[in-house]
Amino acid sequence: MLLNIAALLQIALLQKESEIPMEELLRRYKKEAASPDRKSEDGMESENRIADAAAAARSAQPTGNTFLTTNVRTKFPFLLKHPLREYQHIGLDWLVTMYEKRLNGILADEMGLGKTIMTIALLAHLACEKGI
Repeated sequence: MLLNIAALLQIALLQKESEIPMEELLRRYKKEAASPDRKSEDGMESENRIADAAAAARSAQPTGNTFLTTNVRTKFPFLLKHPLREYQHIGLDWLVTMYEKRLNGILADEMGLGKTIMTIALLAHLACEKGI
């Protein structure tokens, strides 16, 4: 019974709020958004973390698309039967670097260039090198 009264009261408050004219809502919330103390220390800390993650992601990008123009540190996983193409090995190195830096990334390219084998190679690398 008490829950029903609370629910009815909440519905009545929401109904009343839904009848507030748009101009009034804009006036109320513009003031809130413009207040200088809106950006707290947590907000600044969050922005710093985002900037740090972006810098780490930029540093993980390969410097080239051949073995001559980039430094590949990741060894070919022995669990794979067939060799990777050069650009796939560079992609594997990028995936491993992103994993080691605990960053998210999207492996995307044209269809048929080997995203699946690069993902399998990452899993093989983790099994061989990290015991995962």
